[in-house]
Amino acid sequence: MVKQGKVYSLAIPLEADKPGWPGRIFRHLMTRTGQGAGEGIGGTDDMAVVYLQVSTQWDGLPHIYYNGKMYGGHEVGTYVTHAGASRNDIDQLKDKMVTRGVLLDVARFKGVDHLERGYIITAEDLEKTAAQQGVTVKQGDCLMIRTGWINVLLDWKWPGRDPYKDGEPGLGLSAAKWVKDKKIACLATDSLAVEAMPFDPEALELVSTEGSKAFPIHVELIVNQGMIIGEIFYFEELAKDCAADKVYEFMFVSPPLRVVGGVGSPLNPQAIK
Repeated sequence: MVKQGKVYSLAIPLEADKPGWPGRIFRHLMTRTGQGAGEGIGGTDDMAVVYLQVSTQWDGLPHIYYNGKMYGGHEVGTYVTHAGASRNDIDQLKDKMVTRGVLLDVARFKGVDHLERGYIITAEDLEKTAAQQGVTVKQGDCLMIRTGWINVLLDWKWPGRDPYKDGEPGLGLSAAKWVKDKKIACLATDSLAVEAMPFDPEALELVSTEGSKAFPIHVELIVNQGMIIGEIFYFEELAKDCAADKVYEFMFVSPPLRVVGGVGSPLNPQAIK
């Protein structure tokens, strides 16, 4: 995949005022500074308080469960405790997230800066975008779907937004089934939640039990398919380059932090062309 030596970071900056799900915090703290420094050697130190599903991130397999079970049929109450996840934790991906990446620029295919709030991406949208770009999605790929919504998120004032009220474009049930048929390894979008909000009514029928009428595509992708999904990715510079040279495939490298027992991880993903 690497032919030109171009490297694109697909992460937004890790800062307190950047997009993130409400309640998921990031705080950068200096423990030693250079203030009052005198002669001779000195040093500075810092620390961070980080919600592992903040900013650009992987959602690990224990992050979502349905009817008390996570991917593989494992009882979440048995395997996810205050000590962390003892099955399917994010550290299992320490040497896995290196593969062929493919960008499907749905927003550009539709001729818009970003898809509209609540727009449900269908399997037909993905199929037509791939055909127009002249790229084939293959088994083992990491599929990246550009909605353009990251620009809306970055323009909003954070914290204080309400994703349920504000809504966003994202995948519907037919698109989720399409990626399953393609046997891809992982999926990432430039939105907060991967799936459309308001949620796809067809998908909601799959999780219609009382108290579970939310995030149906998360259930389909993570719990049913065992799909690692990425949220709040930044595709803008990569998308411009892909549109210019008509090459929508690249080497993709994005290992998580090695948090043993973790159910997610912040990232600095790299697309290398």
